[in-house]
Amino acid sequence: MPIDAKISMQVDKEFSVLQNGFIAAIVSPPEKYFNVNMAITKYFSNKRKMAGVYITMNKPYNTISRALEDNKIDTKKIFFVDAISGVIGVEKSENENCVTLRSPSALTELGIVISKVCSAKHPRFLMMDSLSTMLVYNNQHSTIKFIHYVTTQLRKCSWPGIIFSLEKDMQGNLFDSITQFCDKVIRMQ
Repeated sequence: MPIDAKISMQVDKEFSVLQNGFIAAIVSPPEKYFNVNMAITKYFSNKRKMAGVYITMNKPYNTISRALEDNKIDTKKIFFVDAISGVIGVEKSENENCVTLRSPSALTELGIVISKVCSAKHPRFLMMDSLSTMLVYNNQHSTIKFIHYVTTQLRKCSWPGIIFSLEKDMQGNLFDSITQFCDKVIRMQ
């Protein structure tokens, strides 16, 4: 599915004014989730010419990489952490560009992989897709604690980070807790 031009324009506008090393919480309506996700990844990969790490908890690596390629995004510059294939029974993608975890509930394993990948691959942005799925597999306290760990790691390295979530999951205490770790909340229209 091609990226919606209106969404691409909003992504360009929102991200072009942010300094290097920012961390943004992206809040999207469910019907625009995939399009917003593709537009943000394309912005960093193609427009800013950055390499990065893409943590997928929603769709298997093969599905995400194919969608990125269909949108003319160079997947060779992106290292994938696939946290969902093990849960849904999709065959693991074992290659130099992807590591597959047991499940989105394996937060310790995910934290270790993020640290190793970031130091070995020298990424320049991190996309976490998504907070909403992380909450399905983990309690709110563990999720907040993990997001704090990730944002702390990103700040040490001065890398931009994107934490993606659906509107319905960014309410009340969770919203307040997550956004305190972020430099900006971007509500996609």
